[in-house]
Amino acid sequence: MHQMDQLGALMAQISRQYDRWAKQHGINYNILAVFYTLAAQGPCTQKQIGESWQLPKQTVFSVCRQLHAQGYLSFGLSSRDKREKTLHFTAHGAAFALPIVEQMQAMERQLFENFGEQAGTRLIEEMHRFTDVLAQTMFADHQ
Repeated sequence: MHQMDQLGALMAQISRQYDRWAKQHGINYNILAVFYTLAAQGPCTQKQIGESWQLPKQTVFSVCRQLHAQGYLSFGLSSRDKREKTLHFTAHGAAFALPIVEQMQAMERQLFENFGEQAGTRLIEEMHRFTDVLAQTMFADHQ
């Protein structure tokens, strides 16, 4: 198997693990992305969520509309661009979502403790280097 195929398969496996974890908590991967982003960053736009998690605009829109209908999210006007709406947790949404996000963060801390702090640091450093080399290689002719 080609190395990029292996890397792609591993990245997909990580996403599947997060989706599986989310389902154990009564949500799906896309809802987890919205909840996590709002918990970590505070009010933000659908565009910011989509870019952070590489989710299609329509997917984020549909998830946010669903969460709004369920009373988990409210919409406000962006201070930067009046055409954009920012997403906020409602009190009901925060009470539901924040414990899930906190459990996920605790699980991730345990993951890196089990994996080893130095190994985790090396993995992140090498992934940064890899993405830099990928961009340089992919776009060398366009610079």
